[in-house]
Amino acid sequence: MDIGAVISAAASRLAEWWREFCEWQRTPMRNPPLSEQQAVCLNCGDSYDGDFCPRCGQPATAQRFTVGHVMRQALDVWGLGGRKSMPRTIWHLIWRPGYMIYDYLKGHRQPYFSPFKMLFLVTAALAVFVHMQPGAETQVDAQNHKLDSLERVVTDFAESYGKEQNRSVKEYQQSTRRIMQPVRSVVHWFDTHDVAIAILFHLSMTLFVMWMFRKTPRLGCATAVEHFYAQVFIASQLNIFNALGVLLMVVFSGHATADMPSELTYALFVLDFKQLYGFGWWKTAWKTLLVFILYGIVMIVLILLSVLCMMFGSVALITPA
Repeated sequence: MDIGAVISAAASRLAEWWREFCEWQRTPMRNPPLSEQQAVCLNCGDSYDGDFCPRCGQPATAQRFTVGHVMRQALDVWGLGGRKSMPRTIWHLIWRPGYMIYDYLKGHRQPYFSPFKMLFLVTAALAVFVHMQPGAETQVDAQNHKLDSLERVVTDFAESYGKEQNRSVKEYQQSTRRIMQPVRSVVHWFDTHDVAIAILFHLSMTLFVMWMFRKTPRLGCATAVEHFYAQVFIASQLNIFNALGVLLMVVFSGHATADMPSELTYALFVLDFKQLYGFGWWKTAWKTLLVFILYGIVMIVLILLSVLCMMFGSVALITPA
């Protein structure tokens, strides 16, 4: 056996497969051809050729209710059946995410599941799965430890100010607790509303993405809503990969966390933006990096301002006018 010939043949087949895969990625979702069989609408009585009645829109396959029909309708509610299938959308978000989002924004919407419904279902499923794992309590303890550390910082500042003003340290400790209580409530709310925090994160991220990708080879000058819809799809994609990561962690280590490595998150954003906006790899990579840097700077500034407000708020609560 000629090993060189075998390797050459395998490389040729691999190159052909890769060419076909890349071609499939760029091809919009295609619906099956219309039926040429004549049908009579059971709703309005019109005769027509095709899959749907042109007068009322009822499918030509409308039949009597059976157990199978009821089960298919139940699956449709959760996006697991019908024309707008969530499994199909998830499959495309994994293998051709940017191209799929581009297709959706350009009008190929019938084959794909609604982005907001999918974000809700995927995020809710991920949250339930993660909270059922043994490491869920550890994550809550870690969050509480961070809040305790923040409270100590604010308390130490208030106590040092109180000593200078000859005020009671106990008074400043009580005022700090009154300020930290709503902060803890807000943090707890975000911990229990994963969909809301995902939407808020990508809504704010949209502002920076719009600025960095104002004019693109594929989308042209996209609107703010189109950028936001793209971010909603990307949020679902990230949660899908989070779920896969949680599953692998449970299998190999026995505990799980929903935090995906930042390097993988960045790589997914670059892939999505590359396919969606049409820039080259290098230009997409540095534009995406700038989006993350700008977003991080704004978040750090907001956090510092929040901490300063809590510090001076603790002082203002008991300082005489």
